[in-house]
Amino acid sequence: MVHAAVLAAWHVTAHALDATETTAAEATQAVQTSAFDPDALRARGIDPALAAYFSQAPRFAPGIQRVTLFVNDERRGAVAARFNDAGTLCFDRALVERAGLVVPGTLARRVPAAADGDACYDYREAFPQTVIELDPGAGAVRLVAPAEAVAADSQPVGQYASGGVGGIVNYNVVTTGGVGQGASGDYLLGDGELGFNAGDWIVRSRNSVTRDSGKVRLDSLYTYAQKTFAETGAMLQAGEINVNGGLFPVPSIIGAQFFPDSALVPVAAGPSFQGIAERPARIELRQLGALVYATVVPAGPFTLKNLPLSNPSADLEITMIETDGGATRRYTVPAASLVPGQRAPLGLAVAVGKVRRQSGGGEAPLVATVSKGWAVGTRYRVAGGALVSPGYQAVATSVDATILRGASTNVTAIASNAQNERARGVSVAASVGGQLTERLSGSISATQQTQQYRTLSDTTGGFSFDGGAPVARFRSQYTASAAWSSPMLGGFALSYSYGSNFHGPSTQYATLGWNRMFGRVTASVNLQRDIGRRAGTGGGMRMYATLSVPIGRATVQGFGSNSGGQMRFGTSVAQTVNDYVSYNARAETNPNADGPNLSAGLSVLPRYTQASFSYAQSGWRSGSYMARVQGGIAATREGVTFSPYEIGDTFGVVTTGNLSGVRISTPQGTVWTDRRGRAVVPQLPAYQRSRIEVSTKSLPRNADLANGIEFLDAGRGSVNFVGFGVVKTRRVLLRVTMADGSPIATSLPVLDATGQYVATSVGDGVVFLDQAPVAPLSVKLGDGGVCRLSYTLPEHEDASRPFDSANATCVS
Repeated sequence: MVHAAVLAAWHVTAHALDATETTAAEATQAVQTSAFDPDALRARGIDPALAAYFSQAPRFAPGIQRVTLFVNDERRGAVAARFNDAGTLCFDRALVERAGLVVPGTLARRVPAAADGDACYDYREAFPQTVIELDPGAGAVRLVAPAEAVAADSQPVGQYASGGVGGIVNYNVVTTGGVGQGASGDYLLGDGELGFNAGDWIVRSRNSVTRDSGKVRLDSLYTYAQKTFAETGAMLQAGEINVNGGLFPVPSIIGAQFFPDSALVPVAAGPSFQGIAERPARIELRQLGALVYATVVPAGPFTLKNLPLSNPSADLEITMIETDGGATRRYTVPAASLVPGQRAPLGLAVAVGKVRRQSGGGEAPLVATVSKGWAVGTRYRVAGGALVSPGYQAVATSVDATILRGASTNVTAIASNAQNERARGVSVAASVGGQLTERLSGSISATQQTQQYRTLSDTTGGFSFDGGAPVARFRSQYTASAAWSSPMLGGFALSYSYGSNFHGPSTQYATLGWNRMFGRVTASVNLQRDIGRRAGTGGGMRMYATLSVPIGRATVQGFGSNSGGQMRFGTSVAQTVNDYVSYNARAETNPNADGPNLSAGLSVLPRYTQASFSYAQSGWRSGSYMARVQGGIAATREGVTFSPYEIGDTFGVVTTGNLSGVRISTPQGTVWTDRRGRAVVPQLPAYQRSRIEVSTKSLPRNADLANGIEFLDAGRGSVNFVGFGVVKTRRVLLRVTMADGSPIATSLPVLDATGQYVATSVGDGVVFLDQAPVAPLSVKLGDGGVCRLSYTLPEHEDASRPFDSANATCVS
């Protein structure tokens, strides 16, 4: 209403100027200096002083304003920006860093307090090509900066954050058991990690305890201390460690090693494994006899991604145990297929120590390894190494080559000499894989070894020998996989694995998968075939077909399966209710029982831990259950803080004043502040920029943030602290009346103690203030007079309401 009336008065003035036949330049200047007719404004009930405020182009009010910042059309979030009396954006160092721009020398040398004074720095002084667009109506600031003004995401390693002290506890407890007829025994896995960070040193100790059918087993997975020397890009690690280097399948040792930090020398992600579980199952992964990973999966197809490896040159043994006492199946993933085409390490790696004895006993000799990798141009990597131990020696070489865009190949050869057995042999592995076309990816691998080849584990693990060869030593391993997608036909995935042994049966298995979306409906078929299965592995043909339909926030699925010629049909429903709760339920026919198979599961994330529970009924006489709880605890200068996720080697703590329940996005996932306003950032990628963002919707109505986004550049082992400045806001609605009780007129300007415009009166004498004033307010009346507002706000603000209300009197 006010803007429309002012615009009408502007047209009156413009026509009057045209009538005087001034030049165009004179007319423009006249409009800028006297754009409104005061008499016309008064006739419309608008004070000329209010019109003077709107006479210029739209601009931000003076002072600190919260705006949404965009840089080169990329949203950088909400920031606190300062504007001068003319509405000009004043750059300070905090704003420039928040924008991800290069900090000019003028701002870099300026002390922080200076940026808050009267000086108003223009970024275009340093980078004249910068374009600044202010949009007060949308509360946005848009910057278009030249490439040289945009700060790089990566920076010299010496500039990453370092230091800090903090302790951590990670826990993961899983229990399964059976009830009723034929129930399996109870199983309990307790996995815990203790440690601390100090001065970029990382100390960790991980242990697990398992109880299976009354038998208890304690495993010490590792205890070590490590530190990265960022200037050289190398890491020192000592204690119970897994040997890095990638050329030799070496068991874990008690010793020390020096090798390149993976964050500074990029390595490929961990491998994946796909399978079909006929019933809820427990998955255990082992390398060289040591447990490296354990989890549980529901019935149906599953995929385990980015699996942790203790040694990339050792085969991965996967065991799937059905929790209701059903079949146990075992698979071997050859080392050559774990990361196809990428095995040659870069840099120097040295390890010295004593082999750790596993629970089965065996020898524990001293061992030393050294390997070195070089980049040869941009397409090749070459590595070589040697391993020495009493009675055993080995040498290895490895070559990586990029043969096509997105595809690479590797050849690795190891020659061994087991002196005690007088056995000399060779193992050769080759692999190739990658994205061959936009829609086709694939990989193949082959490993061949002679009968006299030995690994260090073969000579220390107490194997039985027959004629100089260990029982069931493998002769060859071959794998192949391919994935192809088509908008019309959908996506296909195929894999095949074959292994032969010198003293034992061969093994083969193959999988085939297909999926396609039909509108919002997704159809999929998964096949798995174990060929030449061994007794007790529960092999054979397995088929699983699904049809999934989203209904609201839930997904309903119909499925059919065939295992060993037995068909089953069923349906399931799964839904993520909110950030804290999800559930699933399932029912299927059971041809071998006196009733159907029923199961249900519930997962909760009560902000500071994770928990899940499921129960499966097989017929009417037996069932099984699974419960799990996991999370982490950090102890820092901010106190003890709980995390729903495992805490990594580089982490941080966020503070939001004393606001609890604030939702924060981190690289690891969403976290929430506790009752003290603290939350753990459980994992920060080392030597990379991380974004930490507060969800403003989770803030109380009376709270705001000076900036809602922070960026962290964390070095490995650092403990980082981020504080979001909380600004308490108190929005006020005043009902203003004159001394005689009548409401003040509409469209009157409300001014602060310095005469700056604050608000405008609307109907029935209502004045809305974005922030409760700290100084007296006045109203400029239509007759040119001024009256002072007298009011009393409630002593305690109501955080549940969007604003507080009060009555005010305009006193002349």
